[in-house]
Amino acid sequence: MRNPIFLFVLLLFIVCSSPALVSSFGQSDFQTDVTTEAKPWTHLKINNDPALIRFAMVSDHAGGPRPGILLEAVKKLNLLQPEFVLSVGDFIEGYEDTEGQLNTQWDNFMKNLAGLEMPFFFVPGNHDVGKPLWSEVYRKRFGVEYFHFVYKNVLFLCLSTNDGPEKNTGISQEQVDYASRVLSKYPDVHWTLVFQHKPLWNDSKAEGWKKIEALLAGRRCTVFAGHTHNYLSQEKDGISFITLATTGGGSSLLGPGSGEFDQIAWVTVTDTGPRVANLLLDGIYDKDLRTPEKASKFAPFARGGAISVSPVLYHGETFSAGTSHLKISNRSDQPVRVQILAELPDGIQMNPGSLSSTIAAASETEIDLKITASHPIASTDLQPVVLHWTVTFDSMDNMPSTILCGEKRIMIDSPFPLNRVKQPVTIDGDLSEWTLPFSVTQPADVWHNPKGWKGPNDGNFKFNTAFDDNYYYVAIKTSDNEPCFDGWKYWEDFAVVSVDGSPAGSADRKKNSFILMLGPEISPEQSSEYSEGAIPEGVISKCRALSDGFEVEAAIPITYLKKLQGEDWKQVYLNIGFADFDRSDAREGVTILFWRPEWKSPAAYPEAGLFLRN
Repeated sequence: MRNPIFLFVLLLFIVCSSPALVSSFGQSDFQTDVTTEAKPWTHLKINNDPALIRFAMVSDHAGGPRPGILLEAVKKLNLLQPEFVLSVGDFIEGYEDTEGQLNTQWDNFMKNLAGLEMPFFFVPGNHDVGKPLWSEVYRKRFGVEYFHFVYKNVLFLCLSTNDGPEKNTGISQEQVDYASRVLSKYPDVHWTLVFQHKPLWNDSKAEGWKKIEALLAGRRCTVFAGHTHNYLSQEKDGISFITLATTGGGSSLLGPGSGEFDQIAWVTVTDTGPRVANLLLDGIYDKDLRTPEKASKFAPFARGGAISVSPVLYHGETFSAGTSHLKISNRSDQPVRVQILAELPDGIQMNPGSLSSTIAAASETEIDLKITASHPIASTDLQPVVLHWTVTFDSMDNMPSTILCGEKRIMIDSPFPLNRVKQPVTIDGDLSEWTLPFSVTQPADVWHNPKGWKGPNDGNFKFNTAFDDNYYYVAIKTSDNEPCFDGWKYWEDFAVVSVDGSPAGSADRKKNSFILMLGPEISPEQSSEYSEGAIPEGVISKCRALSDGFEVEAAIPITYLKKLQGEDWKQVYLNIGFADFDRSDAREGVTILFWRPEWKSPAAYPEAGLFLRN
């Protein structure tokens, strides 16, 4: 007979030496063909501890219920696939005087709940059991108003906070005694989770709750409630108290900052306790979130191309009045609601100042916007008018509307005189010899991440440009609430200088333009990587870091303009950009503020940034 120990060791060797059969954590349900020492994963401690509990919670559905929200929540719970679903009450509106009327409400609720693929646990609210008749109907359907269960060594204690006299707010002594017996029976559970409708821990007169709270002292415990339709998380005496928002109940839906939103709470009970993820109902989508059909429907507005404005062009050193043409094109197969509000620079008025309209399917509308100045405004001081637009595609199936937002900037523009320097210029990054009349507090374009720019206090800049017999000069000074010069690649502050020496009427400006990337800590390698076009030989630049920004001087050989236009050159196109990166707001990324629309932008127009030699 063969040695059984030898056979066992041999089998163990074969199994353990085959990575295609068994993973490093000893589970045969993970298989791979990777045999290299280096692995394309961090580790194989798969997060599948059988002791984990993953369940979901819904909150109030009454107190001004909004039809369709519960059905939507059921569909999204099925997407999430929790083990089970708990609630904190107010399922029906209640406030009826007959059993038949109440049962009709319950039948409607249960009909909406019927599609849920996992167990649902009921915890009553005041709309459900707030009067003796309501309580009687509830108990006929669900047996009891308070109960408990233990699952994977976690105690789930479900209470009724309308257990006072005549079913008013309160917790009866009978329920306190019940909770005491349950807690005494399970003193050593891993965690205690309490579910109730009203957050009675905020009620100094809630004597019954005070007794239960005393019973919870010293336990690892988390308590959930609803009722207020307003989310709040609190800590008290080592216990976490969480009041959920709504799942269809009355709400102004002002957002997370106000605690008013429709939600599903996803709770994972780990070895260190519950982890709660609040999922906004409007933020849970199935795989068909965006299909080719939806993409083509929303794309014109999402990309901003469905709304266009023309620049206001004039000639002169000051501006008084002009007209921009607004065009809105709805190429979709349904009407859209459009709202536009104007953000006006100082001294500028617009008529109409706002717009609210419904644009029919497959149609467009055009509106003339009259823009006037209260007094003549110098061309160098003019800032664009910003139109903040919102387009709403209303849902036809009681689902959330699709809302798209954006901005359009109306440029007020005129050719500028290009003057000779008034004194010799030394390229040293010190702008003390310069005046800087061009002020940019509202950019024409915000590139890369528009949400990252919080306004002129976040970042703005001034500049000037001039020439002499040898060079064409650009001088820039930025103001920044958080200068950053030690970033990586373009995650730091720098200037973008775009120059185009094309003659008037040139058919292809792009082939003659170039872009310089200049900053206090921009290395030659960075500059060459991100600069564009055929940069003329002999360009000189110098940058200087300041406590509140930086200064840049650049000199471009005048031969560049003469080569393109001849000795008697006439003009130059210029655009200035300021790349602003804030470490304290790094999630927004770098933003680039342009004086005129970036030349590749759909908002660009031929006359932008034109300087005529004086």
